[in-house]
Amino acid sequence: MLDQCPECGYSLRGLPADHRCPECGLPYDAESEAFRLVNPKAIYVGMIGLAGGAIPMINMVFSLGAALTRRYLVFLIALAYVGLIGGVFVYLRMLMRSRPQVAVLPRGLFVRLKRLKPEWYSWSDISNVLLNRAFKKQAVTVLFKDGRPILDLVGFFHCADDAIRMVDNVRRRLRDTVVRPSDS
Repeated sequence: MLDQCPECGYSLRGLPADHRCPECGLPYDAESEAFRLVNPKAIYVGMIGLAGGAIPMINMVFSLGAALTRRYLVFLIALAYVGLIGGVFVYLRMLMRSRPQVAVLPRGLFVRLKRLKPEWYSWSDISNVLLNRAFKKQAVTVLFKDGRPILDLVGFFHCADDAIRMVDNVRRRLRDTVVRPSDS
């Protein structure tokens, strides 16, 4: 089940399994799930390194002694540096929240790539979904009815089980949405 609305980011924790997002009205059900681009931890390691760069500046402020003007100037530079680091961190957190994702929903596949406007692929437009490997990572290929690939999803899955779960979920929804001829 979803814990966050893929459309608007509203927290869905504590809401019923078959419901609509209270913020944007996006319908979801108990089988809905989202896969976000894997979180690059290197960004956070780099942020710690940048923040550590402020320590020598702050140390210089207290070691300059009587040169009050220099002390004041170095303090302002260190303060600006720390502010810049804080701003970059907030910006990166915002990017991580809106990072690319794909969601399997009752209406179809919801896809947001590169902070662009999300795209919807209705179940009636999709013919199949394939599990494969690309660049030593699990990947999923979604195909149009005419066999052309809609998307190749690489990097969205933490492990092979996630990719298999998505493929199974999409195939189950495709099977459930097949138009059956009426008995006439």
